[in-house]
Amino acid sequence: MTTSTSLNLRALLKAALARGGMDGPARVVSGLTPSAKALFVAGAAHARPNGAVLYVVPGDGDLEQAVSDAAFFLAAVEGLSASAAEHAVLPFPSHEVDPY
Repeated sequence: MTTSTSLNLRALLKAALARGGMDGPARVVSGLTPSAKALFVAGAAHARPNGAVLYVVPGDGDLEQAVSDAAFFLAAVEGLSASAAEHAVLPFPSHEVDPY
């Protein structure tokens, strides 16, 4: 990906966050697809550079995809490298114990 392409993607995502009202204070949202939820989380993290954002998913099956999507969007919005995005998005799996 060239620099201009990544800058275009960053500008496009920032514009989408602003038009969708996702760059403001936290609130309850509904009806978003999993990818749109990850974009919302990245927008919330971008709006709070020194804060933390907690994104709770229904179960461990959804965790890997949510972390991957959030890391992608955060890297695109912030201009981070892949390794920096992996360090910025930290998964905390549940303590579910399978009895079998």
